[in-house]
Amino acid sequence: MMFAEIAANPAALPLWGVFVFAALMYPLGLLLPGCPCCEGGSCTQCGFLYYGYQTGQYSDGRLCCTGAIASSVTLRLTNIGPNTSSKVTRGSGASYTKTTASFACSSMAGDYVLPLVRQVYGGSSTQEATCRWTMIVTETCTAGGSANVQPYVYYNSQQTPGDELSFPQYWLFLTQFVWKMAGTYRVQTCSGHPGVESCNVGQTWTSASWKTMVDVGPSFPTMLPKILLSEQRCNPAGIVFDNNIKPWAVQACDVGFGFFGPVETGCEFKVELV
Repeated sequence: MMFAEIAANPAALPLWGVFVFAALMYPLGLLLPGCPCCEGGSCTQCGFLYYGYQTGQYSDGRLCCTGAIASSVTLRLTNIGPNTSSKVTRGSGASYTKTTASFACSSMAGDYVLPLVRQVYGGSSTQEATCRWTMIVTETCTAGGSANVQPYVYYNSQQTPGDELSFPQYWLFLTQFVWKMAGTYRVQTCSGHPGVESCNVGQTWTSASWKTMVDVGPSFPTMLPKILLSEQRCNPAGIVFDNNIKPWAVQACDVGFGFFGPVETGCEFKVELV
């Protein structure tokens, strides 16, 4: 039929060429990354809405989506270490400090649902939308916690245009994960290692609800779980933040003190969005 039409009307040949090209490219188009809704540079669901989705868009949360942004994401912590840790750390010298941590690692493993929080600010000519997935469970001394996943175009709160990532790259950060976990932490003064070790009684703290975080460590903020993306995604499911996160305990208010730490827990988790 197509050839008959071309023979009858040769002027339509260019249009038939476009049709054939589109038909051949259609299956491939399903496999190629891209953001069809952003043709013309005007579409974005997060960031500077008045500016659109184009080079120069440096607002945190510059997500361009082909559909509605995900109403929630699920943060999964998979325990890849021991169910109950036994982390021993020794200092140096003839007399040294020995710390022993034992935590119920497997109790913190699981799925945490983070609802979307999208907030729009400004007038028609300055409108900006910030997007994040966040969970807050009322925190007390013994329970509760929070989590937050958010896109950024800066690495560490740098807010100077020109210092941001090149468009369309952005960071997706797990900026916070706080939960409670049972554990024991002991500090002793010892000597003799690696031979026969002799230690004093020291001091031991035991709590059923240590405040435990995955974004605190000696090299903070480099321990913030993050991934560099250039594909604009409505739903970040499938992203692995880190295959081996080692959370730290920072507080146990039910054992007589408010701040203590950070303390290595000896736990190990894979952290991802599913």
